[in-house]
This record gives sequence, C-alpha cells and structure tokens, in this order.
Amino acid sequence: RNVSGVTSYTTWDKNQHIPQYCGSCWAQAVTSMLSDRISIQRNGTWPPINLAPQVLINCEYGGDCEGGDPDQALSKIQRHGLPDQTCQAYLAHDVGKCDAMHRCEECFGGNTSETLWPGTCHAIRKYKKWYVSDFGSVTGAEDMKKEIFVNG
Repeated sequence: RNVSGVTSYTTWDKNQHIPQYCGSCWAQAVTSMLSDRISIQRNGTWPPINLAPQVLINCEYGGDCEGGDPDQALSKIQRHGLPDQTCQAYLAHDVGKCDAMHRCEECFGGNTSETLWPGTCHAIRKYKKWYVSDFGSVTGAEDMKKEIFVNG
C-alpha cells in the first residue's frame, strides 16, 4: 500500500543459509515481522531497525539452527527484549551461549592482516532492547491487513 508517497515500510530480505546452512526460518520470520512492524510504527524513519535473529538462536529463545517455535520466541521477546542486528550479527550457527557477549558485542579488527579477523570483541552491557507488548494470531488476508493497519 502506498501511504504518503512511501511505497514500502518493509525491511531487507534475509537468507537464513548465509553464511552457512541454518534452519532458523522461525527466527528470521519473527525478527523480520517485528522489524517491519517497528518500521510501520516509525513511519519508515531512518535508520531501519532490524532485530537480531542470532540472539534468538544463541539464547534458545524458541529454537536453534534445527528449527524453532515462533510463539516461544515472541514470548521470550515479550519478557526479555531483543536487540537489533547491530548488536549481534547473524552467524547462522548455534553458539550455545546466552552470556552478555552473545547478546550484544562490539568488535574491532586487528592492525595486521593476521589479526584483522576476528580482531577483539567485548560485551556491551547497556543497549536498546525491543519488546513485544502483545501477540496472537489472525487468519485470512483481510484480518491480517486490518491487524497491520491498526497495530503497525
């Protein structure tokens, strides 16, 4: 729908299998849906907010690279919040840790070609989290359109 001359409030497309195979469609779907809703509620203002699917995987907020449950992920996000992707890049890998470093980190490359990657990383303790106030389900295209129009 074209609203005020802006043709799309959706965030970018993602491929759950890059950089490697990972059955994280559940995490990609949840974070894409929420990111799009945030964009709609913010009237598409810059910068776009893209929530971090890797944190859902790291913290087992609904599943891992072998699959998961979107409702469990939404429930965890409602209780614990979720950072955006600038906090935790998508690795397509089950890290198996949900410590501070695996929820939000900042990394700096080394000074030589040998130390450039992975460089050094440290946990960020204070960062913005996005929460879900309520969630449920609707069926049918018209009900979905109404829900998005009313709640972003």
